[in-house]
Amino acid sequence: MRTMATLATLLLSGPLAFAQSGVDYCDNPTLTLGDRVAQHIDHGNDGPSVGDQRVGRTTLRTTDGADAGVMVFHSHMLREAADAEAHLVTGQNIFMTERGNLFTVYAQESPNQDYGDADHRPHALTLAVIGGTGAYAGARGEITVAPRAEPATVTVSLLCP
Repeated sequence: MRTMATLATLLLSGPLAFAQSGVDYCDNPTLTLGDRVAQHIDHGNDGPSVGDQRVGRTTLRTTDGADAGVMVFHSHMLREAADAEAHLVTGQNIFMTERGNLFTVYAQESPNQDYGDADHRPHALTLAVIGGTGAYAGARGEITVAPRAEPATVTVSLLCP
C-alpha cells in the first residue's frame, strides 16, 4: 500500500502533459534522461535487500533537447547477493508520449546493484517492450537505458505494425 501511495504521489507531483514534440518512437530514436523524481523505499536491512523498491518518473528529451515524453519506473529487489549469487532486480517501465504508451519489463542480475547509490546502478539495462497503446499498439522490441552514461541515454529499438 505504501508503494502505491508513493507512486501516485510521484505521478501527481508534476505535469504529465506532453508538448507536441513530433518524436515517434517507431523511428527508433536515442533519447536522454531529463529531470527525475524518484523515491527509494527500503523494506529491509540498510543497503540493498529483498523487498526494496524504487519508484519514480523522469522526463525524456531528444538529443537536441526537445520533449520526448516521460518514463515512469518501478523496480523491485527480489534476491540479495549471496556468496554465489548476484542481486536480482525486476521492474516495469512505462514510456508515456502524446502518441501513446509503451509498456516494458526487465529482470537483471548484478553483484553490486543498488539503485539508492548512483555509483552502483547498472551501466546498461535492456527492457523488453511487451505492448503499447495508441500509435504503439502491437509494438515489440527493446529499449536500452544507460543510466551511468553522460548524459544518461535511452535507445529505442522497436518494430511497429
